[in-house]
Amino acid sequence: MNKYNLSEFKKYNKYDINTNSVLGQINIGQRTMMMCLRAVSCDGLELKYVPNNLMKVMLCRIAVDQNGLALQYVPNDMIDYNMSRSAVSQSGQMLAYVPSNVMTYDIAHIAVSNCGNALMYVPEYMYCDELFNIAVSQNPLSINHIPTKMITPSLAKIALRKNSDACHCIPENILIQLIDEDIKWYDIIPKLYQTHNMTVVVLKKLLNLP
Repeated sequence: MNKYNLSEFKKYNKYDINTNSVLGQINIGQRTMMMCLRAVSCDGLELKYVPNNLMKVMLCRIAVDQNGLALQYVPNDMIDYNMSRSAVSQSGQMLAYVPSNVMTYDIAHIAVSNCGNALMYVPEYMYCDELFNIAVSQNPLSINHIPTKMITPSLAKIALRKNSDACHCIPENILIQLIDEDIKWYDIIPKLYQTHNMTVVVLKKLLNLP
Protein backbone atom coordinates (compact mmCIF):
# COMPACT_ATOMS: atom_id res chain seq x y z
CA MET A 1 0.00 0.00 0.00
CA ASN A 2 1.33 3.41 -0.93
CA LYS A 3 1.87 5.89 1.88
CA TYR A 4 0.81 9.50 1.43
CA ASN A 5 2.00 12.62 3.19
CA LEU A 6 -1.31 14.37 3.78
CA SER A 7 0.23 17.77 4.46
CA GLU A 8 2.15 17.63 1.20
CA PHE A 9 -1.01 16.55 -0.64
CA LYS A 10 -2.89 19.55 0.71
CA LYS A 11 -0.05 21.87 -0.20
CA TYR A 12 0.28 20.85 -3.82
CA ASN A 13 -3.11 19.44 -4.76
CA LYS A 14 -5.70 22.15 -4.22
CA TYR A 15 -8.88 21.36 -6.11
CA ASP A 16 -9.25 25.01 -7.12
CA ILE A 17 -11.11 25.61 -10.37
CA ASN A 18 -12.14 29.16 -9.51
CA THR A 19 -9.99 31.18 -11.92
CA ASN A 20 -12.38 34.15 -12.19
CA SER A 21 -12.84 35.10 -8.57
CA VAL A 22 -14.89 38.22 -7.91
CA LEU A 23 -14.00 38.49 -4.24
CA GLY A 24 -10.32 37.99 -4.99
CA GLN A 25 -10.28 41.12 -7.13
CA ILE A 26 -11.45 43.32 -4.27
CA ASN A 27 -8.85 44.82 -1.93
CA ILE A 28 -8.72 42.60 1.15
CA GLY A 29 -9.34 45.55 3.45
CA GLN A 30 -12.52 46.42 1.59
CA ARG A 31 -14.10 42.98 1.72
CA THR A 32 -17.15 42.93 3.99
CA MET A 33 -19.19 40.11 5.50
CA MET A 34 -22.05 40.85 3.10
CA MET A 35 -19.70 40.69 0.11
CA CYS A 36 -18.29 37.40 1.32
CA LEU A 37 -21.73 35.96 1.98
CA ARG A 38 -22.93 36.84 -1.50
CA ALA A 39 -19.73 35.54 -3.08
CA VAL A 40 -19.71 32.10 -1.40
CA SER A 41 -23.45 31.73 -1.99
CA CYS A 42 -22.76 31.93 -5.73
CA ASP A 43 -19.46 30.03 -5.70
CA GLY A 44 -18.27 28.15 -2.65
CA LEU A 45 -14.65 28.36 -3.78
CA GLU A 46 -14.74 32.11 -3.09
CA LEU A 47 -14.20 31.05 0.52
CA LYS A 48 -10.51 31.05 -0.37
CA TYR A 49 -10.63 34.87 -0.49
CA VAL A 50 -12.53 35.47 2.74
CA PRO A 51 -10.29 37.34 5.23
CA ASN A 52 -9.48 35.46 8.44
CA ASN A 53 -11.36 37.97 10.58
CA LEU A 54 -14.55 37.34 8.57
CA MET A 55 -14.27 33.55 8.47
CA LYS A 56 -17.30 32.21 10.32
CA VAL A 57 -18.84 28.74 10.60
CA MET A 58 -22.06 29.91 8.95
CA LEU A 59 -20.11 31.26 5.96
CA CYS A 60 -18.16 28.01 5.66
CA ARG A 61 -21.31 25.91 5.73
CA ILE A 62 -22.89 27.96 2.95
CA ALA A 63 -19.70 27.69 0.88
CA VAL A 64 -19.36 23.92 1.31
CA ASP A 65 -23.04 23.30 0.59
CA GLN A 66 -22.63 25.29 -2.61
CA ASN A 67 -19.39 23.55 -3.60
CA GLY A 68 -17.95 20.63 -1.64
CA LEU A 69 -14.44 21.50 -2.81
CA ALA A 70 -14.59 24.57 -0.55
CA LEU A 71 -13.90 22.31 2.45
CA GLN A 72 -10.20 22.67 1.73
CA TYR A 73 -10.41 26.35 2.70
CA VAL A 74 -12.31 25.83 5.96
CA PRO A 75 -10.20 26.14 9.13
CA ASN A 76 -9.94 22.75 10.84
CA ASP A 77 -11.56 23.97 14.04
CA MET A 78 -14.68 25.00 12.09
CA ILE A 79 -15.19 21.72 10.26
CA ASP A 80 -17.98 19.61 11.74
CA TYR A 81 -19.82 16.41 10.84
CA ASN A 82 -22.52 17.99 8.68
CA MET A 83 -20.03 20.10 6.76
CA SER A 84 -17.81 17.10 6.13
CA ARG A 85 -20.73 14.95 5.04
CA SER A 86 -21.88 17.62 2.61
CA ALA A 87 -18.39 17.94 1.13
CA VAL A 88 -17.70 14.23 0.59
CA SER A 89 -21.20 13.71 -0.77
CA GLN A 90 -20.22 16.05 -3.57
CA SER A 91 -16.57 15.04 -3.93
CA GLY A 92 -15.14 11.97 -2.23
CA GLN A 93 -11.60 13.34 -2.44
CA MET A 94 -12.54 15.96 0.16
CA LEU A 95 -12.14 13.18 2.72
CA ALA A 96 -8.53 14.34 2.75
CA TYR A 97 -9.62 17.50 4.57
CA VAL A 98 -11.86 15.91 7.20
CA PRO A 99 -10.13 16.23 10.61
CA SER A 100 -9.52 12.99 12.50
CA ASN A 101 -11.76 14.08 15.36
CA VAL A 102 -14.67 14.54 12.92
CA MET A 103 -14.06 11.44 10.81
CA THR A 104 -16.74 8.76 11.08
CA TYR A 105 -17.42 5.51 9.27
CA ASP A 106 -20.48 7.12 7.72
CA ILE A 107 -18.39 9.92 6.20
CA ALA A 108 -15.79 7.46 4.92
CA HIS A 109 -18.52 5.27 3.43
CA ILE A 110 -20.03 8.19 1.50
CA ALA A 111 -16.62 9.33 0.29
CA VAL A 112 -15.49 5.99 -1.16
CA SER A 113 -18.93 5.46 -2.69
CA ASN A 114 -18.36 8.64 -4.70
CA CYS A 115 -14.66 8.18 -5.31
CA GLY A 116 -12.94 4.84 -4.80
CA ASN A 117 -9.54 6.48 -4.48
CA ALA A 118 -10.76 8.33 -1.38
CA LEU A 119 -9.91 5.04 0.31
CA MET A 120 -6.37 6.39 0.66
CA TYR A 121 -7.64 8.87 3.26
CA VAL A 122 -9.62 6.37 5.33
CA PRO A 123 -8.00 5.69 8.74
CA GLU A 124 -6.68 2.15 9.06
CA TYR A 125 -8.87 1.45 12.08
CA MET A 126 -11.90 1.78 9.77
CA TYR A 127 -10.65 -0.74 7.21
CA CYS A 128 -13.20 -3.45 6.48
CA ASP A 129 -14.43 -5.62 3.61
CA GLU A 130 -17.47 -3.42 3.08
CA LEU A 131 -15.44 -0.27 2.41
CA PHE A 132 -12.99 -2.18 0.24
CA ASN A 133 -15.77 -3.67 -1.86
CA ILE A 134 -17.44 -0.30 -2.33
CA ALA A 135 -14.18 1.42 -3.26
CA VAL A 136 -13.03 -1.23 -5.74
CA SER A 137 -16.49 -1.42 -7.31
CA GLN A 138 -16.41 2.34 -7.82
CA ASN A 139 -12.83 2.40 -9.06
CA PRO A 140 -11.01 -0.94 -9.58
CA LEU A 141 -7.59 0.72 -9.38
CA SER A 142 -8.35 1.79 -5.81
CA ILE A 143 -7.34 -1.75 -4.86
CA ASN A 144 -3.85 -0.23 -4.84
CA HIS A 145 -4.77 1.51 -1.58
CA ILE A 146 -5.66 -1.72 0.20
CA PRO A 147 -2.92 -3.37 2.27
CA THR A 148 -1.61 -6.40 0.38
CA LYS A 149 -2.46 -8.79 3.22
CA MET A 150 -6.10 -7.64 3.08
CA ILE A 151 -6.66 -8.20 -0.63
CA THR A 152 -8.91 -11.22 -1.10
CA PRO A 153 -9.76 -13.29 -4.20
CA SER A 154 -13.22 -11.73 -4.09
CA LEU A 155 -11.80 -8.19 -4.24
CA ALA A 156 -9.41 -9.23 -6.99
CA LYS A 157 -12.30 -10.54 -9.09
CA ILE A 158 -14.25 -7.30 -8.72
CA ALA A 159 -11.22 -5.26 -9.78
CA LEU A 160 -10.24 -7.48 -12.72
CA ARG A 161 -13.76 -7.64 -14.13
CA LYS A 162 -13.85 -3.86 -14.29
CA ASN A 163 -10.26 -3.18 -15.32
CA SER A 164 -7.72 -5.90 -16.08
CA ASP A 165 -4.87 -3.45 -15.50
CA ALA A 166 -5.71 -3.65 -11.80
CA CYS A 167 -3.79 -6.92 -11.78
CA HIS A 168 -0.52 -5.08 -11.16
CA CYS A 169 -1.91 -4.10 -7.75
CA ILE A 170 -2.88 -7.67 -6.84
CA PRO A 171 -0.42 -10.12 -5.22
CA GLU A 172 0.74 -12.90 -7.53
CA ASN A 173 -0.43 -15.61 -5.13
CA ILE A 174 -3.99 -14.26 -5.34
CA LEU A 175 -3.86 -14.18 -9.14
CA ILE A 176 -2.53 -17.74 -9.22
CA GLN A 177 -5.35 -18.82 -6.91
CA LEU A 178 -7.88 -17.34 -9.33
CA ILE A 179 -6.25 -19.02 -12.31
CA ASP A 180 -6.17 -22.33 -10.48
CA GLU A 181 -9.93 -22.00 -9.93
CA ASP A 182 -10.63 -21.02 -13.53
CA ILE A 183 -8.02 -20.51 -16.27
CA LYS A 184 -10.18 -17.79 -17.86
CA TRP A 185 -8.52 -15.37 -15.43
CA TYR A 186 -5.19 -16.01 -17.16
CA ASP A 187 -6.59 -14.60 -20.40
CA ILE A 188 -8.01 -11.59 -18.59
CA ILE A 189 -4.61 -10.67 -17.18
CA PRO A 190 -2.62 -8.55 -19.70
CA LYS A 191 0.41 -10.42 -21.10
CA LEU A 192 2.70 -7.84 -19.54
CA TYR A 193 1.67 -9.10 -16.10
CA GLN A 194 1.51 -12.83 -16.82
CA THR A 195 4.30 -14.55 -14.91
CA HIS A 196 6.09 -17.85 -15.31
CA ASN A 197 4.30 -19.24 -12.25
CA MET A 198 0.92 -18.33 -13.71
CA THR A 199 1.77 -20.00 -17.00
CA VAL A 200 2.86 -23.16 -15.19
CA VAL A 201 -0.51 -23.35 -13.43
CA VAL A 202 -2.32 -22.99 -16.77
CA LEU A 203 -0.22 -25.69 -18.46
CA LYS A 204 -0.76 -28.10 -15.58
CA LYS A 205 -4.51 -27.63 -15.78
CA LEU A 206 -4.57 -27.99 -19.55
CA LEU A 207 -2.45 -31.15 -19.37
CA ASN A 208 -4.27 -32.47 -16.30
CA LEU A 209 -1.04 -32.63 -14.36
CA PRO A 210 -1.00 -32.65 -10.54
